Amino acid sequence: MEENYYAAEEKKESKALEICSLVFGILSIVCCCCYGIFGIVGLVLSIVALATGKKSGLSIAGLICSIVGIVFTIILLWIGFNSPEYQQMMQSYMQAIQ
Repeated sequence: MEENYYAAEEKKESKALEICSLVFGILSIVCCCCYGIFGIVGLVLSIVALATGKKSGLSIAGLICSIVGIVFTIILLWIGFNSPEYQQMMQSYMQAIQ
């Protein structure tokens, strides 16, 4: 009887890594104004989950969401740094320090 109990405990695998990668992937999309921090963490967790042999849908979804969040962050930064307001602010700053 005890052998069956321990065998059942060993078969039970934790999906914490996959769930964390999905949560950080979703956060990277929602909070893409946070410079991609959540996207990078989600990407690392997804890669670790996939490298350990756990190719579940959660880790793949976390990977995709993290990549989408990082791409959104790059687009937002590109738009922000190329805006006329930012360029004018930088010119004012450069004139002030000279």
